[in-house]
Amino acid sequence: MHVCSEHMNKWIISGILTLFYLTTAGQSAVDSVSSYKELNILLQNARKEYVSKENKTVEDDRKMATLYYKLATREEEIYNYKMAFEYYTSSLSYFKKTRDTAQVYEIQKRIAQRYKAAEMYEEALELYNELLDYYKDKDDLTNQAYILNDIAKVHRDRGAIDEEQVYINNAIEINNKINDTTLLITFILDKVKNYELLNEMDSALLYAFKSFQLSNAIEDETSLSKSLYLIGYLNKLKSDYDKAIKYLVKSEEIYQGSSLSRDRLAIYTQLADSYSKVDDHENAYKYSVMASDLNNAILKNDIDEARDNAAIKYGTFQTKYENEILAKDIANNAQRNINQKRALYILTAGLTVLLLLIYYLVRFYTQKIRTEKIINSQKEEINNQKIRELQDNIKISSMQSMIEGQEIERERIAKDLHDSLGGLLSTIKLHFDSVKAKNGKINKVAAYQNANALLDTAVDEVRSISHNLQPGSLKKLGLVAAIRDLINRFNGPNYPEIDFQHYRVPDDMDNITKLSIYRIVQELLHNAIKHATASEILLQINVEDDELVIQCEDDGIGFDPNNLKRKGMGMENIKSRINYLKGSLSVDSKEGEGTSYLIHIKYK
Repeated sequence: MHVCSEHMNKWIISGILTLFYLTTAGQSAVDSVSSYKELNILLQNARKEYVSKENKTVEDDRKMATLYYKLATREEEIYNYKMAFEYYTSSLSYFKKTRDTAQVYEIQKRIAQRYKAAEMYEEALELYNELLDYYKDKDDLTNQAYILNDIAKVHRDRGAIDEEQVYINNAIEINNKINDTTLLITFILDKVKNYELLNEMDSALLYAFKSFQLSNAIEDETSLSKSLYLIGYLNKLKSDYDKAIKYLVKSEEIYQGSSLSRDRLAIYTQLADSYSKVDDHENAYKYSVMASDLNNAILKNDIDEARDNAAIKYGTFQTKYENEILAKDIANNAQRNINQKRALYILTAGLTVLLLLIYYLVRFYTQKIRTEKIINSQKEEINNQKIRELQDNIKISSMQSMIEGQEIERERIAKDLHDSLGGLLSTIKLHFDSVKAKNGKINKVAAYQNANALLDTAVDEVRSISHNLQPGSLKKLGLVAAIRDLINRFNGPNYPEIDFQHYRVPDDMDNITKLSIYRIVQELLHNAIKHATASEILLQINVEDDELVIQCEDDGIGFDPNNLKRKGMGMENIKSRINYLKGSLSVDSKEGEGTSYLIHIKYK
């Protein structure tokens, strides 16, 4: 029923537009003309000329199609989207007669944009998918990428943020084949907005900086300004107002757009709000006034332009146009009976009323069906959310038992190694020393020297294993001292240089939390040394609000996070402990460019 009602909607819209076009006449087109007034005059004359011709040529149809297309784009520029939609539809019908496939699909793209603006998402997606199939057949990668990004925007407007992300990633993947940096920047800027809607501010900032770097590399000041604006805006959302002001001011300095641009208005508005947050009332007032003045100017400009164009279109030409249509109708219908005319008018009016009635009835029931679907979908999502929460709680409980069990077993093994095997090795060492004291010459025997050296190595190895299994410095000295002690064990010519920085690391964490953080750091350093073959490692631990932030960066060989041949136990242990602590992990790595780990943990 839903599919049928949507087809009925399209049929009704088409019928109403057809009735409207049948009541209008004559047109013309000259490609070199761009004035709105001149285009309307040409439209009036062209309609008369086209209707008067009995045998229309392809060039006649092309002229009509081109003129309608020009008028549609002009109507779009002055935000008269209703007329733009009608003109695009008329242009499409004439281009279909010329069999100009490329132009037909170009206009369908414009119509799809109008469907999206009117929140007719199903219709827009249907047209976009048809366009995508066409460009795939033409092997046109650039337009495929554009259409995929347009589909992503439709999903964003309809609230399907996850689907939006899928299509943006597909667009970026296709763009990687053509390596169009300008196009890539456009997609990345949309990806920043997607991450903002998903409330993944760190990822949004990361991609905003990528856009900034690419824009700076190709010296595209427009994209550079947009990137700086987004960096500032995202920092404002994170309440880092000083950074927000810094980047917003830079965005304003290099902005090259129109003096009446809405992008400029956004910069002023965010600057005013940011200065207000840091109690800089002078600058806050300054940018508030600038934003208010610019907003008023934009509104006045839009109103004046729309009013002037409406006066030209509906004032100057309306009377003359209607008189010509009336004269044409009288000349064409002179041989008809007056009663037949009246019957035709009544029938047309009745059909129009009937179509409108059917249209609104179908629209009402379609909206009702959509509303019911949304309600049912929301209920299902709530139930699924409860199930996921229950599953997460079970997983966390299981992880807690597993981690506590692991640590208890580690502690037992460490004590056994230290007290049993360690004590035994120490006793053997004392016997060796006793033998050496009684017989000084034995120290020159090579076999004795080798055995004594191996014994020293065994004692050191047992002590190291015992310490790794249960770090005593963690309980005695705290988390920072334990990590520093761990780093000191990697000091030597065969190990990388490790720079450990920390700030305001709390001491009031429970033992299992401190131990879990210690194990996470231990695994990160182990991965960087053993697998990444890094020469430098930077480890930072600090506090942001109620979160402990761990950042570990190395200059090793890196890897592709999306194409791992196998997942090691170390990485799985890190993820398990982070999940247990209800934290988050972000990994940024490329082959040959090192690896960066960013971990957020709520320690309270």
